[in-house]
Amino acid sequence: MIITNVCLLLEALSIVICLHHLYGEKFRLDIATVCYLSIDMISMAAVNYLGLSKVYTMIIYPFLILYCGARFGFKLKQMIINLILS
Repeated sequence: MIITNVCLLLEALSIVICLHHLYGEKFRLDIATVCYLSIDMISMAAVNYLGLSKVYTMIIYPFLILYCGARFGFKLKQMIINLILS
């Protein structure tokens, strides 16, 4: 259980670090990043704990879009390209 949670955290953290590099910003652990990582961890742990289908992990993408918009600005074209690349 602990190993699974650590893997989930590292996966979400790697996506966030990748997005920061794609936007050309230095990675900082600010409130928006901590909120996104918390939402990611809670929702993925809930999917694993409840034994839901892996399709329910798609709930992370709207939160990732909101994180990118809040953290880097809602420039639609740049946001779509960077989310696809990450």
